[in-house]
Order: sequence, then structure tokens, then C-alpha cells
Amino acid sequence: MLNMETINSIAAMFKGFFEALLKQDTELVYCRAICKHLANVHLFDLAGKRSLYQVVLEKGNQLVETQKQIGKPIQIVSAGRTAATQNTYWLRGRNDKGEVVDRSKVITDAQGLQSYHNYGLAFDVAFDGFTGTDADWETLGKNGEALGLEWGGRWADTTMGTKGDRPHFQWTDGGRITWAKLKKYIETGTI
Repeated sequence: MLNMETINSIAAMFKGFFEALLKQDTELVYCRAICKHLANVHLFDLAGKRSLYQVVLEKGNQLVETQKQIGKPIQIVSAGRTAATQNTYWLRGRNDKGEVVDRSKVITDAQGLQSYHNYGLAFDVAFDGFTGTDADWETLGKNGEALGLEWGGRWADTTMGTKGDRPHFQWTDGGRITWAKLKKYIETGTI
């Protein structure tokens, strides 16, 4: 016969086990859905905004509409991109060993499959018809964050300087989706 302490210990163990399974299953659902989206992007040669995962596209369109309503219009100028394109961007300002030789030419520190752009989860914007002030960028960033997007302007970034990557927005579902998990899922089928 088991005492109450042993029963509670076993219950706690099973609870932890089931919570871990549920977390992994939820993450796998996202990985599968994003990979299905990437297959469609490839099979149907989708480009521009059409290369964005549906949730990200909707949030991007909402951000464009919000900015239009406040008289500070933007447009999405870069969306999904291939790993090859990402590597081309990464090589700018670097030598054959990947060492930075001209910081002014570097536009990203993310190689292919290390960028949320590669998974249709990120986009870059530009103000439409005017150059945004620091206050315009801050408002834009807050509006994107209100939609659940991570704003690159919050990053203290060695590539883009102290203002980070202000044109960049990405969706990670509060940090649950990472490029590393997606890359591993693509390569191995597990996370």
C-alpha cells in the first residue's frame, strides 16, 4: 500500500511528464504548420508578402493599416527570403572566413536558416513617402509590439548600431517559436 507522500510524488512526476509532452506537441504543431507553409512558398514560388506565414501576414497588414490611420504610412519592403539570399546578405562586409572587414556594409548577423525571414516569420518595413523621425520609429515599434510582434528597434545591435534594426518585425509567439527549433525540425523531424 502506498502512502500519501509516495502518491503525491508519483502524481507530480506524471504531471511533469504530461506537461512536457503537451509543450513539445504544441511546438511540433507550429513547426509542422510553418514547414507546410514553407513547402507552399517553394512549390508555388510565393514572394513578397505572400511568403509570410498567415499569422505574420495578418499582423503585418494590421500594422500597415494602423500606421495609415495615424497618418504615418508604411509598406512592407522585405518578407520571406531563402537561406541563400540570407547568406548573401550576411556576407556583405565580410571576408571569406566570415570575419567583418567593413562594418558599414554589414546588414545582418544572421546566416541562412538563422533568420526568421527564412521561415516567413519576419518582415521589414519602410515609411511610405517620408523619412521617419526617432519618434515615428518608436510609435511604429510600439504599434507592432501591441500586435504581438517583436520589434528589432529594441535590440542593442552591433550591426545596426544602438537603434537596433528598426525596420524589422518578427513573430515568435512570445518566444515559443525559435529559428533554432525550426531549423532542427527541418533537419531532423524533431525539436
